Amino acid sequence: MRAAPERYRYVLSSLVAMPFLDRLEMAALSAMPQRTVYDAVARLERLGLVDGVPHATPLQSRTRRFYLTAAGLNRLADVYGMSLGELLYLNPVSASWRRILLERLDTVGVIYRLASAIAGVADPIEIQWYRATPLDATVFLPGGRTIGVVRQGATSDRTAFAKRSGDSERDRSPAPS
Repeated sequence: MRAAPERYRYVLSSLVAMPFLDRLEMAALSAMPQRTVYDAVARLERLGLVDGVPHATPLQSRTRRFYLTAAGLNRLADVYGMSLGELLYLNPVSASWRRILLERLDTVGVIYRLASAIAGVADPIEIQWYRATPLDATVFLPGGRTIGVVRQGATSDRTAFAKRSGDSERDRSPAPS
C-alpha cells in the first residue's frame, strides 16, 4: 500500500478520529458504498493496520468495531507527515483513550449510530471525544451547529449527570480541530 488509495486513507483517518467505528457507520459517515468500506477494512486488516473487537448490546446487532493497530498508527503518522507522538496527542488513540472508549463501548456505539443517522441529512459531520470536560463528545454539524453528548447510565450517577449537564451550559467545548 505504497500510495494509499483514497478509500484506505479514509478508513485510517476515520479510525484515528473515531476509534471503534463499525463498517456500516464508516460507510454512513463517508457516503462511500458499504461494499467499498468492507473491502477497504478487510485489506487493511490483512495488512495488519487495523483490527476489530466484537460488540453487541440488547439494542444493537452483533458487529465488529475497528481500531488502528500500532502499525496503522505509524502508517497514518507517515501519511500525515507527523510524529507518532503528535498523532497520539491530537487524537483519541493512545492506550489510555482506548481503555476509556472500550469501558464505554456501548455508549460509543450509540453515539456513532446517532452520528451515522445525522450524516444522512447533514453532511459532513465530525465527532470529537473529550476526557476532562462536562461533555463526553460533540458532533459538529455543517454551518457551525453542534450537538453535545453527555452520558447517563450505570457508569455515571445522577449527581454527576446533573453537575455535568449544568457545567456544559456554562462551559462551551472547543471547536473541532
